[in-house]
Amino acid sequence: MTTMLETRRVAAMAALLLILATSCCGAAEVRLADGRTLTGTLRPIDDATYLLQTDDALFELEGSQIREVDGHRELPRPGETRLVRSSCYEVLRADGIAETWNTIHVENGGRALQTRVEWGVAPHEMETFRTLKVVDPWGNALAHRFEPRPGSDVQSVIVELAVPVLPGESVELATSTIRPRSSVSDGDLWTCTYPGDFSEDRLYSRLLRLPPGAEVVSVEPEVRVHEHDGASFVNWRRYYPKGSTYPLTVKYRLPG
Repeated sequence: MTTMLETRRVAAMAALLLILATSCCGAAEVRLADGRTLTGTLRPIDDATYLLQTDDALFELEGSQIREVDGHRELPRPGETRLVRSSCYEVLRADGIAETWNTIHVENGGRALQTRVEWGVAPHEMETFRTLKVVDPWGNALAHRFEPRPGSDVQSVIVELAVPVLPGESVELATSTIRPRSSVSDGDLWTCTYPGDFSEDRLYSRLLRLPPGAEVVSVEPEVRVHEHDGASFVNWRRYYPKGSTYPLTVKYRLPG
């Protein structure tokens, strides 16, 4: 016979699973301790900190700042899916070609030395990745190769580390590529868009340097535009759940 205590435990577990499913896979209504209610994707980082991505803003919250999630006081717990942190700096040229620098945060969560890094490249990205260069924090230019992934059209980029990563340690790698058609024109209006669509959960920062003298027409989602040394800089920071897309777009005109 099922006891009342067991019934309550089952109900509590069902509620928790519902929160987890909603927070990881769709929009959650999050009520904060300061009285605000926000709707977006809630992602646990660890037992004490969370990311909340709304349509146009990213919040980094402590568990103590969250009062309820979808009407429940139980907060979701971290799953096994890892969160990849990366940043991009892209220098746009007047012809629409860009030099792109990315940083990749690599963590060794295993028990053995990590001697290589691997990620996937879709067919439409191969033109860009043929120009790939990888450098570690100590200035080593790292060798890399491409290998097809069985049963898919994805190519694996395999980077061999000059300095292995110890268990529990991490390293930041920098990659450089030349991205053709990073910005495209329609008359005198240029548009640069990045959709997202990462193969893993990604906390992503993107900084664009527009060509000298470029006049910014619009930025979506809207963020502040900074001016430095005769050029405009646009910076976004966003959480992308695996496979999700959300365009980061700037439109501008060139002088003359």
